[in-house]
Amino acid sequence: MLITSKQATKVYNIAAHVVVYCAIAFASIEGTVNKYHLGLHKDLETSNGTIYHNDLREIVDGTAARPFVYRRLLADTANTADHIVDRAVPNSWKQAPSDVEGIEPHTLLHSYILHYPIADFDTNTALKYGIRYDVIYAMNLLSSLIIIWSMYGICTKLHIPKVSAICAPGIFMLLLPYLESGGGYAYDYPEIAFFCVAIYAVISFKWWVLIPIAILGTWNKESFLLFIPTLYPVLQAKYSSRISRVATCLVCLASLIVYVWVKREFSACPGGTVEFHLFDQIRYGLYLPMWIARWEFTYGVPLCRSYLMVPFLIWTAVRGWRVMPDVMKLHTKYAAIINIPLFVLFCGPGELRNLSMLFVPLLLFIASNITMSVTSTFRNTSCDLDEATPVQ
Repeated sequence: MLITSKQATKVYNIAAHVVVYCAIAFASIEGTVNKYHLGLHKDLETSNGTIYHNDLREIVDGTAARPFVYRRLLADTANTADHIVDRAVPNSWKQAPSDVEGIEPHTLLHSYILHYPIADFDTNTALKYGIRYDVIYAMNLLSSLIIIWSMYGICTKLHIPKVSAICAPGIFMLLLPYLESGGGYAYDYPEIAFFCVAIYAVISFKWWVLIPIAILGTWNKESFLLFIPTLYPVLQAKYSSRISRVATCLVCLASLIVYVWVKREFSACPGGTVEFHLFDQIRYGLYLPMWIARWEFTYGVPLCRSYLMVPFLIWTAVRGWRVMPDVMKLHTKYAAIINIPLFVLFCGPGELRNLSMLFVPLLLFIASNITMSVTSTFRNTSCDLDEATPVQ
């Protein structure tokens, strides 16, 4: 059976879409991995003597300080996989822990671990954590793919024009390593993935699908509990106010149960529920030379931190607001009301990754600007063609 030219074109377009999205997703996560090594670093000591125990090794072992130790999904999954592999592989196949001289990196992350001095990993430590970091790295790759495809799904469900729906997720993913500024951890991409999947699920499926998403999302990071109220306007677009309120409360309850359980499990760890950074944020925000003087490598290029992008991001939001879907305008307002005060009060200065509740709105702002640009271009082209002198 011969396929038609139209069918061949459709198959090619789908294949090209998949290839390009996979390339962008992998480039994005690798940009972040090379920048922050999934949170592999030594403890950071501040001027007042406070030590932040947020090393990925400590999170995996359950000895990190609160609230970092609460981010359990990847750590628990990695520990379970390591336990299964340890029991399934015969002892004769295992390398003796004492025989680590000249160890050959044989898993995905061993090479990373052994060649990043900031991680302070020796070969023995690499042997101990290798499989667990392979799992965490693989879950971040999967999260990056989930983000870009769920963002495309959101744009499609909101009836955003095809060109914008395809281009906007790719642009956002390439910008994401720049937004991962001042710090980046293994649970960041999964957090964004859960936010995107939650919004897509609300638009596409029944509300109760949010319950398992909320359980897993809160297990990954406690911020998902605070994200749930931002979904209320999207629910209200599909259901009555009463059903939307009940659904929001039930999903919050499921998330709260997970959060309380995790918090009790690690109540003995040092640290607290949150860290107060208001004055650090004020100093950082007001000291403009800091925006230029502080720089970091992104995609291997030394660049200023992402605070220099803030004016451009605001401009993008202002331009895109007027053509943004109405249901997402309310979601954006709810997300801003919740996320911005939390960012100012409790997040490290300059870490724009902590504005993650506003990342889907940013996606839609990008899509709206693309739509306006494409529409304007076609309009101008049409005028030029209309005014052109006919060929004799």
